[in-house]
Amino acid sequence: MPGNLLVLQSGGCTAVMNASLAGVVGAGATSPKVDRVLGSHQGILGVLRGEVFDLTEQAPPLDQLRRTPAALLGSARHKLSDAELGQALDTLRKLDVRYFHVIGGNDSADTGHRLAEAAAAVGYELNVVTVPKTVDNDLPETDHTPGYGSAARFVAQTTMDAGRDTESIATVDPVKILEVYGRDAGWLAAAAGLARHDEEDAPHLIYTPERPFALDGFLDDVQRTYDRFGRAVVVVSEALRDARGEYLRADSSTLYVDSFGHRQLGGVAAILCEAVAQRLNLKARYDKPGTIQRMLTACYSESDLAEAEMAGAHAVDLATRGVTGQMVTLVRECDAPYRCGVGQAPLERVANQVRYLPDGYLDGHAVTPAFRRYAEPLVGPLPRYPRLTKRWLTPSPGGRGPG
Repeated sequence: MPGNLLVLQSGGCTAVMNASLAGVVGAGATSPKVDRVLGSHQGILGVLRGEVFDLTEQAPPLDQLRRTPAALLGSARHKLSDAELGQALDTLRKLDVRYFHVIGGNDSADTGHRLAEAAAAVGYELNVVTVPKTVDNDLPETDHTPGYGSAARFVAQTTMDAGRDTESIATVDPVKILEVYGRDAGWLAAAAGLARHDEEDAPHLIYTPERPFALDGFLDDVQRTYDRFGRAVVVVSEALRDARGEYLRADSSTLYVDSFGHRQLGGVAAILCEAVAQRLNLKARYDKPGTIQRMLTACYSESDLAEAEMAGAHAVDLATRGVTGQMVTLVRECDAPYRCGVGQAPLERVANQVRYLPDGYLDGHAVTPAFRRYAEPLVGPLPRYPRLTKRWLTPSPGGRGPG
């Protein structure tokens, strides 16, 4: 039935989150079943606070909207209590919202799922279709998530460039550790492996949350790599765990915990650098990109942009056809040439679930050809850097001649 559409953005922002918003706004504005397109300020908090505004006449041109980073509506992480669930539903009814879209990850799927069930329980016609979003790429039921391709491109290119920097100055800084996102899954850390085209290239070692981490084994790996190349570039997920499942981290008493129970992670690289310096007597430095890795527009993946917008538009199409309680999915139709379509999955199979990096995507501490086939189309072509062949024109002090 005709009514208003409300869209909100939730969770960590990405480089293409507003491309999904553009898809929702564009499709909603042209649908005969949608009266007005509304936006909620700072995710579900805007619904609870009465901070909902009309997007119909003030939305910027879609091309500007799709290429703006982060969340133009404002984002938040907030788990609805039972009391707030009823309050949110009352607000939606007062605003005559019939189509409800959350652009977010698995916690956001929980919000959408609970609202869809609550509306059905009281006989209120509310069609809820969420739009996937997360740089972690850890949502089940979808081939990949909008946001991952651009963040993966950032990680791959950062690793490539950091590797060349370490190679250049290995006499001073022989060990570099890069810490990237990945609360539960190693999809982003694995993306660093796309930077490696020969054995000299970084990363020499990759560590993900899926495999138990042992400090002694790590130090042995670094020493062997240094002995072979005269340097070691290592990429680690922020959520490394030991064999007991305990996070590798500093004092946890000061770490923030959000309303979904997720503890703020980080600091792994600093701990590992200290261990390398103390136990191996090698100078080690670390880079920790932080939030910039998830939303830097300089590393847009063009396929990521297009698919994020496609997912937003498809959510509106589904909702206005009477579909509810679903998340839009990205469906890989072909690897070569790469082609992707859209589908749908029940929110109950997505909410609060995690999709881990398959074991077959890692071989030791390097990515496999299978992972390359999966990830390279999502990231797009990366630069290739040359190396010089160094043949000494005069004997070295140690007696080495040309070679």
